[in-house]
Amino acid sequence: MSNPADDMDMDIEHALAKVDDDGAQVLSKLESEVGEPGFDGAFHEPDENELLILLHYACIMYLRSPFFRRLLVNLASSQATLDMRLKAHSFRNSEEFKKESERIGLELSDAEAAELLAFMKSPDFRMDADDPDWFLLQSFSGEEEILRLLTERAWTLWVAEKDKEYFATSDCPVALLWKRAHSVGVRPGFADRNTHVFFPLTKRLLLYGSCEEEGGLIEASRTQVAVANHVVVSTSDRFVYSPHKSFLEQDGQTERASPGSEYARERMW
Repeated sequence: MSNPADDMDMDIEHALAKVDDDGAQVLSKLESEVGEPGFDGAFHEPDENELLILLHYACIMYLRSPFFRRLLVNLASSQATLDMRLKAHSFRNSEEFKKESERIGLELSDAEAAELLAFMKSPDFRMDADDPDWFLLQSFSGEEEILRLLTERAWTLWVAEKDKEYFATSDCPVALLWKRAHSVGVRPGFADRNTHVFFPLTKRLLLYGSCEEEGGLIEASRTQVAVANHVVVSTSDRFVYSPHKSFLEQDGQTERASPGSEYARERMW
């Protein structure tokens, strides 16, 4: 007899494999059309169906990123901590807490009950959420809504000139950033129109999404490639990937070849 949890995991893996395969086919087609430097009329922007496939791919890549998984874990842990702390404050004394503990099968002495209740009410109390199956399901619960919000943006395909500059990518390849000034400490969201999205597809192709600009197809300038690479580096979790030992990066008006001395020289370089 099969294990329902294992069956659920396999269903999700098969669905993700389908998204990956569809995305890879579109990317292969686009890469084959890029050809030589410059546009010669043979290369066209993705059609509506191809763009939808790429956006679905971007959505899944975002939900699978270390950043999003960590955000979800922190949110779940914070909510569990708040719920338990509120529950602790609902008991009038440790005797009530001890009786409730015994009801659910937890035997505590009077001293243990008083100590545990006091700890649960203290600022040091923290619940760590640890349920792999729950996290697996919750990770993809926002898939449809995020995909819908992505489709509401105008998308431009940036093409880097062959044998010149290349796009880098990272372990968090879908970068969502504020476009203009915003409140300090507020994270950008896909529903906020004051944001833009950078998603490197290959070393020569990048999808740029905005709510304010028209979509299309452009040959990315040296500055655009450098800025995009800086965005990718600054939003990475741990790892940045490049087809060469160094890549162009620009922060403000400062252009440089990365990785610089501030990067950890790991084997991937």
